[in-house]
Amino acid sequence: MVENAEIKDFSPFPPIQKLYAELEYSRYSNPELGIYCNRPVERDSNKKLAIILTGFTCAGKDTVLDGIESTGLVYHVVTATSRARRESEAEDKYHWLTVRDRQEGETEDEYKESIKKEHDLVECDIHYVKVYGLPRKSLLVEGKGIPVIRPDINGTLTLHEELPKYGFLPISIAILPDNWEQIYKILLEEREGTLGEKNTRIMEDIMSMQDYFAVNYFLHNSRFKQNGMEGLERSIRGMKYIIEKYSS
Repeated sequence: MVENAEIKDFSPFPPIQKLYAELEYSRYSNPELGIYCNRPVERDSNKKLAIILTGFTCAGKDTVLDGIESTGLVYHVVTATSRARRESEAEDKYHWLTVRDRQEGETEDEYKESIKKEHDLVECDIHYVKVYGLPRKSLLVEGKGIPVIRPDINGTLTLHEELPKYGFLPISIAILPDNWEQIYKILLEEREGTLGEKNTRIMEDIMSMQDYFAVNYFLHNSRFKQNGMEGLERSIRGMKYIIEKYSS
């Protein structure tokens, strides 16, 4: 557990920009829209498109998803979790199945396998002490657009393996902020939890950086104007660009 002392210096850690600098497939990138291609995806007309939206804590994943969902192109799938709903999360907007907590004497692996069976989950993982998973039926809603799943990076890696088995072509997009200081400030000022818990969250993200090289695209969600556009507007346009590239 990280000590209960505020982190003052992030310079010893790799900068976030290292993830999307000098990528092999940069010719497929669109920096004007904050899009950086890490692993291009070959279209497959026999599979349904599914977007995996991941990224660091407080990077703006929900805000970007809200913006692209309002276009009618996509819908946010119902997830399963043991985490309690936050006061800021309206019931009519953030739908999920509430799953039980781990029982006494139940190992972590036993717990995850039981939850997967109980709720018919495509994948299931434990993140920030709580369990998160994807019910298979959430991907099969007709007439609402392309499903968008919002897992952590571990769930993203699993979904890349599992979704094709269910007839889906996964496209993963990692939402990235400007820097570590920015998201740590949001964690400290706006998110619930103790200082130790918040320190643990950001350290988990820093330690997981290498795992992000498995995603298809990075999307820089800046808090500042870029190319004459507000950062959020650019991010929404960028995500729309990726979705239309594979759905057209």
